[in-house]
Amino acid sequence: MRKRHLMTAAIIAGMMTACETKQPAETCIHIDLTNVIDTDAKEIPLNEWAKNVRYVPLETNDNILIKYISVIYEKDGKFLVSHGNDRVSIFDKEGKYLHDISSKGEGPTNFISVDDVTLHNNLIYIHETRNRIKAYDWEGNFVKKLELPARANGLITIDGKEEMLAYVPNLAGDELLRFYRMNGEKVVDSIANPFVYPKAAFSQMFYPEFQPTTGHLKAFLELHSDTLYRVTDDWEIRPYLSIGIGKYQPTRDERYNVVLADIRKNPMNGKLPIIVTGEVSNRIYMHSKYVKKDETFCYDKHTQEAGKLLLTYPENTLDIPEDAAFKPKAILSDKYLVDWEQPDNDENPILVLVEP
Repeated sequence: MRKRHLMTAAIIAGMMTACETKQPAETCIHIDLTNVIDTDAKEIPLNEWAKNVRYVPLETNDNILIKYISVIYEKDGKFLVSHGNDRVSIFDKEGKYLHDISSKGEGPTNFISVDDVTLHNNLIYIHETRNRIKAYDWEGNFVKKLELPARANGLITIDGKEEMLAYVPNLAGDELLRFYRMNGEKVVDSIANPFVYPKAAFSQMFYPEFQPTTGHLKAFLELHSDTLYRVTDDWEIRPYLSIGIGKYQPTRDERYNVVLADIRKNPMNGKLPIIVTGEVSNRIYMHSKYVKKDETFCYDKHTQEAGKLLLTYPENTLDIPEDAAFKPKAILSDKYLVDWEQPDNDENPILVLVEP
């Protein structure tokens, strides 16, 4: 029988609590990681922890050389991979390269750059600039262009609905809007930002301030917030869970109260913000991209327990580096946790699909 390893020695009871302020009174899950985050993760072989592990080496040839992967989706046995050099490529279920989605260029059906990629209702949305999005089908044919009235990045979608939310970054603290609500090719509404500050002296940020979840849970976490917000089918923004990481949590006050004398100070020094990958089988998976160790945080909604894992690969697995460990970066088909590893042989990355 497969071993049901879940957590480290530090087991934390989850509580129900009110989440971040300035929202309608509502309770949500609270995940307290303050006593977990500095402990050593329990090292567990991945093949003992998981029900099933599948490795998919992406084909390497002169036409497809991948430096790094930024976004991945899966549909009907095909992988969509957004990667370095502003390319979006399609692979089959075995990792064979099929074709690209359009290409970088100045033409009306090309894209200038790839800032983000979102899959929605069988279309591939490429966020090419701060205020323009282009949509393509899976064969790479151009379908439509969406223009936003101002800077935005990151999309929230709900399956079966035409509408989408485009996130408006609050770089200087005084942004009045949080989302544009889009239908088809038009902006039809907006959602106000409940966290408005006097304009900050320092408005540059070198870390993504908007982190959407993947999989069936439609939610997002902002860099300087401890609260994950869920988007309902009626497009309401509701607190879903909060994460306690104590001194490692960057706050909005720290972000937007930087004065000119502190302009060279990195407001992220000493911080360790958590990224929520998503939810599978009533477990919420999290990690941090700001630490070297590939440690995974997991919260079980049934037992209300949280902890930290270090999921190691078997020896000599497809030239995956010996010190690498599985860290869930995305969820595919609402079933698989996904990571990707750069092998020692300089081939293209290997996708690792794990059924927990």
